[in-house]
Amino acid sequence: MPSPLAEATSGVIGSLCSMLAFYPLDVHKARVQSSTSPKSAASSPRQSPFKLLLRILTTYPTRAAIAPHYVGVQYKMLDTVASSFTFFFILTLLKREYKRLTNIESLNPTVNLMLSSLAAMANTTITLPLDGIVTRKQTSPSTPSSTKPPPSPWAGLEPALMLSSNPAIHYTAYDLIKSTIVTNRQQKTLNGFEAFLVGLIAKSVATIVTYPLIRTKQIMMSGNAEEAGMKETMTKIYDEEGIKSVYKGLLLQLGHTVCKAALLMSIREQISNFTRNRALLYLLRARQRAAREG
Repeated sequence: MPSPLAEATSGVIGSLCSMLAFYPLDVHKARVQSSTSPKSAASSPRQSPFKLLLRILTTYPTRAAIAPHYVGVQYKMLDTVASSFTFFFILTLLKREYKRLTNIESLNPTVNLMLSSLAAMANTTITLPLDGIVTRKQTSPSTPSSTKPPPSPWAGLEPALMLSSNPAIHYTAYDLIKSTIVTNRQQKTLNGFEAFLVGLIAKSVATIVTYPLIRTKQIMMSGNAEEAGMKETMTKIYDEEGIKSVYKGLLLQLGHTVCKAALLMSIREQISNFTRNRALLYLLRARQRAAREG
């Protein structure tokens, strides 16, 4: 069982790398999601997230042109480090404490999911003020047109806590799709490519199901909700353009979520393998030294 510190550190490094790689998408989707006017300039772009990234990389080669796509990145880095460290640290502590109390070495998927949700809720409550600062930096104009006070540091907490259900939906969708695929197979497992595709589809399903909450949270944190609660904010969003408004920015969210998740898991796996190999090498050398000295 890795230590809480080691697990949290690998999570931080992976999250930070994936955040920086796709930050322009993050800025663009935040502006689209926080827009409360159907005529807003932020809602006009209709392009895929991959085309947006390609346009940024090829059309804006200078630092001055790149800067607008990385506005607030220093705050996002701080939020990413704090959020990732807090989540993985709390999750590892919860797992360790659960195993200690139950004398169970391996956790079943249901318990693992429950502990992950608890860690996500605790992390959200602690780091939401930082998330709100990032959202306001990304969505506020360079020349503010109003002097209205910023929203509460915990604005959007209710939908943010409800979004902790995202992993549960993700894993449920994964199990349902997997069981459908392997029903008529002799071997009830997926190969690597199949697991990747099923994970991709399941994550997309979870994002689509919870997207109204994602958009509501963004609007509340950006200060465009006018101190309204979650129910009033969702009603206002729907009154704009119906279901079209509720799911505005969904394609950007899907692209951003999938790209970040894939890169994050890849980096974390590499770090874990490196750490594990170094630990095994150190242990082997220690035993060799002990054998020579003995």
